[in-house]
Amino acid sequence: MDFNEAWYRILDFARTHKSVKTLVRKTENEIVGVSESEIRAVSSVRRRGGRLSKERVLRKEEFEIAWNMLFSKGSVSSRDISPVLMGRRLIILALMARALGLEWKTRPVTVFIGSEGHQA
Repeated sequence: MDFNEAWYRILDFARTHKSVKTLVRKTENEIVGVSESEIRAVSSVRRRGGRLSKERVLRKEEFEIAWNMLFSKGSVSSRDISPVLMGRRLIILALMARALGLEWKTRPVTVFIGSEGHQA
């Protein structure tokens, strides 16, 4: 499978699911928009004084960075993805794992090709 095929599978998953949970903390991310170039999700995070909802824009190019790492090494972890993507990388890995049926593990959150972790 090439990246474009993977991207369309991720988009299809996002269009047919109301939300996606991160792989470890199970943070709920409501999917609020899907286009050919991005997925928008609202994360609901507990903070002192209540819950904070923050919309995150997950761009196709960001998924492609993670995809390229995944296929060059056989895995990609949250630590591998640029700190520039902070706040989005765990959602990106969760969408990739769930939409593509990839396996994953925690500490750090890592998505694999093959059978080294939990099945998404």
